[in-house]
Amino acid sequence: FVSFDPRDRHALIRSNVGGTANLVNACLEKKVKKLCYVSSTAALGNAPPGMQITEDMMWPHSKNRSAYSVSKYQSEMEIWRGIAEGLQAVIVNPSIIIGPGDWKRSSSYLFSAVWKGMKFYTEGVTGYVDIRDVVHAMIYLMDGHFSSERYTLSAENLSYRQVLEMIASALDRPPPRIRATPFLIALAWRMSWLISKFNGKPRSITRDTVKSSKRKVLFSNEKIRQAVGIDFIPVKQSVQDTANHFLNHVRTGKV
Repeated sequence: FVSFDPRDRHALIRSNVGGTANLVNACLEKKVKKLCYVSSTAALGNAPPGMQITEDMMWPHSKNRSAYSVSKYQSEMEIWRGIAEGLQAVIVNPSIIIGPGDWKRSSSYLFSAVWKGMKFYTEGVTGYVDIRDVVHAMIYLMDGHFSSERYTLSAENLSYRQVLEMIASALDRPPPRIRATPFLIALAWRMSWLISKFNGKPRSITRDTVKSSKRKVLFSNEKIRQAVGIDFIPVKQSVQDTANHFLNHVRTGKV
């Protein structure tokens, strides 16, 4: 369950943490040989500015963490509990996953947004990874003698503007040109909150999504590269391949 709407906080904890706990219990009861849990880079710790975040960095207990981040971290704790009780398990922490999917939600929505004409960009930086690399890494880890470890899955660290420009180029659409200043961003999430109060619909922009869009975080993929020797697909190629899927869906009326 992924949401950055504050109203979903309790549902996030109940679904993500409770669901993971139930899964771990079932694996232990049925003596499942091995489990691969898909977490998120949101569950990783922080690094000093300019340094890359690794799997070993401590997770900070901070009010600045989103409810989604908290839910993924606490879900990981359930996996570690299972490991302590004898479960063979590995954890993967993908960054923003690029690939075909529901064009109305998650990272796939970026393609719809650019197609419709996205005007603004933020100055944040984060990691990106192809869905095919995520799947391949999981298979490698499950087939190999890996356990009681977690691995960051991230191909490149890029700015939101860079990725949006790649998407725009692949879709033959104009890229966002207007930088979203702190004032505009603050105004946007407050307006979204006000609109949500009137129509009762989920917020399109929240304080948590705003914070995320401004953060500049770098992720290290050294551990997974050393473990399985994976060569990540370049983000530009991931974007182009996903854009081709999107355009096929446009032509067939599926978007």
